[in-house]
Amino acid sequence: MIKKNIAFLLILLCSVLSVSANETHEHGAHEHGVGQMQILVEDLQIEIVVDLPGADFIGFEHQNLTDEEEAVIQDKIDDLKASSNDLINFGTKRSMPVLLKHLHIEKSGHEEEHHEGHEHMEFKLYFTYTLENTDNLRSVQFNNFFKAFPTLSEIRWIMINDSGQAAGELNPSSSRIRF
Repeated sequence: MIKKNIAFLLILLCSVLSVSANETHEHGAHEHGVGQMQILVEDLQIEIVVDLPGADFIGFEHQNLTDEEEAVIQDKIDDLKASSNDLINFGTKRSMPVLLKHLHIEKSGHEEEHHEGHEHMEFKLYFTYTLENTDNLRSVQFNNFFKAFPTLSEIRWIMINDSGQAAGELNPSSSRIRF
């Protein structure tokens, strides 16, 4: 029954995010300094997807990249993969390992209609964590995430877990989501 509820909530989440993305795009809300995040806690796994503007990920966002800019992107990706276990921290009731199982980063770009000829590059980070159990999970902390992306001032998030769904905003001084 829980899997059916989670599947329903995921479909609902995708619908809400799709409508929100369309409204955001129509109103030109590619905001530098603002990321979007979706969190799914299911069984013993946590999926976190973060969308970041290229300007916040690497400091620029045009699509016609030089070899040096491609190297900057690859260096940032390599740095993130090397430090990925420290980017997001989980608060637990008792000592319990939370292991990063997978990190995948995608780059995409588009031209904004409201800025004729202005290109935007965006990055999507996919984190997958495994837990021994979710009963002891109390919070997730993103302060190191903000340190890795110093121009990022806000992350708008939505989360789905066995208890339902929640949404909010994180910033460098308030970077914890409590379960």
